[in-house]
Amino acid sequence: MRQSVKKGEPLSIPADEYNTFLQVANDYRTKSVAARPLQQERHVPHGLVRIKNATDDDLDRFSVLGIDGPLFSPNGSLEEYQNRLAFVGVTPTPDHLDKFAIIQEPLAIGAIGLAMISGISVVQVNVSSALDEFVEVADGQSGHLQSTPAGSARILEKSSDTSTSTTWAHVLLGVSSSSAVEMAVLDGALASGGSATASVWRFDGEDLVDTDENVTVYAWMLNSGESVAAGTQVWIGWRGRWYIMNAACPPED
Repeated sequence: MRQSVKKGEPLSIPADEYNTFLQVANDYRTKSVAARPLQQERHVPHGLVRIKNATDDDLDRFSVLGIDGPLFSPNGSLEEYQNRLAFVGVTPTPDHLDKFAIIQEPLAIGAIGLAMISGISVVQVNVSSALDEFVEVADGQSGHLQSTPAGSARILEKSSDTSTSTTWAHVLLGVSSSSAVEMAVLDGALASGGSATASVWRFDGEDLVDTDENVTVYAWMLNSGESVAAGTQVWIGWRGRWYIMNAACPPED
């Protein structure tokens, strides 16, 4: 058995022994690398994931994709599933409420790129009302999100407050709201099972003022044949559309 060599002492190794040592070292290195967890090709910052464009169109930067499941299946490749945050992206539908991403680079059909699922991103928003503070996916649309009183992401700012227009905006993903409440005054009578227009009022720091924004409201608490008169002050709540939650009592005779 050969003795260990001290630092500075001459070293003489027969060729066959040197080759054996080299083979053992290479085998150890190969097994060590194979045992390491599979890594991303490059670092993906927090809030971003990889997503595949599974739509039928090439998409511009800041387009919207509904998340349709993981790109890798745990049954097909558990290591890929555990170590690669990658998803399949499709054209958004109502099934993708609170399950969508905004791509951060152009994606051709079938291409994989980075998309924001949590954090702040630029995106186009179709504005329904200047009072809307949230956004949701628009059915069948990858080009923009839809403004809503409550939704899957919050509007931080938008380049235009004009209603019924599409504008660029900054939105905060990962901050959602399932409901919203406003004060309003009915512009017309609201009968059971029907709808009416109402003017939204808000506090401006000193007084309640008319915002000049009108919304369509629906009745769900009225019995058949009942109605609420025009001019009545009401509380309205958002559950996909505006419903009357409470109304001021009519004056006594």
